[in-house]
Amino acid sequence: MMTAREIWAGVLGFLIALFVFGTIEFIQDRLEEKSKASQQTIRRVPPVPIPPPPPKGWIEKMADAVVHPSHYNTGKIEVIDFITDQKLNFCRGNAVKYICRAGRKDPAKEIEDLEKAVFYLNDEIRRMKESLQSGSVK
Repeated sequence: MMTAREIWAGVLGFLIALFVFGTIEFIQDRLEEKSKASQQTIRRVPPVPIPPPPPKGWIEKMADAVVHPSHYNTGKIEVIDFITDQKLNFCRGNAVKYICRAGRKDPAKEIEDLEKAVFYLNDEIRRMKESLQSGSVK
């Protein structure tokens, strides 16, 4: 429920609006003008061009790059299949992955790939040492 003070404040605000803007019709006219202007602005937005269709076979190429990338597919078994078969954890699996792809994905980053493999091996060794020291084997 509104108090008398709130009601009088609303009435006073309305009277000030009438004094400043003239009449209610003036306010309604301004609102209609703004509404029309915004509708015209919306109509002036150019349509988004439809891109040309992709070349044939792009889905297969993308699927091969994602599902069976060539830098993990150089031997008789794909790297992910080996990691899964051996049930390697995250660190060991990543070390194998980086060793297998070193120099194949990007020859300029061969050393970086080997450093990543070393990082994951060192992290696995650190985790194993912590487990032995705490008495829980993970």
